[in-house]
Amino acid sequence: MKRLPLLLALFTIGAQAATFEKDKKAFFARQEQLDKRCEAARQVLLDREKGNIFNECINAKRGTATVETCKRRAERFDANRIGGSPRHHELPECIEAFNHRRNKPST
Repeated sequence: MKRLPLLLALFTIGAQAATFEKDKKAFFARQEQLDKRCEAARQVLLDREKGNIFNECINAKRGTATVETCKRRAERFDANRIGGSPRHHELPECIEAFNHRRNKPST
């Protein structure tokens, strides 16, 4: 009879650990989904900016850049700031991913 409370406590702890692990997996799966949405939204803006860089390069009045040179310049643009964070994380999709990450369950 004295062992019954101990067995119940051990069973409860085991059940809670399994639930916690399941919640943790769900959290990380959701985080991965949100991160992909953020990157997809960022890529739309980056592609637009790369197009603008290419057009500016081609239309430069003093430039002697070829189409290939302008393509390389545009492709090198990755929107990372020197010594800073990448651009376009102010997008709603990225804010949602960031807020979700902040609520990460403790490990």
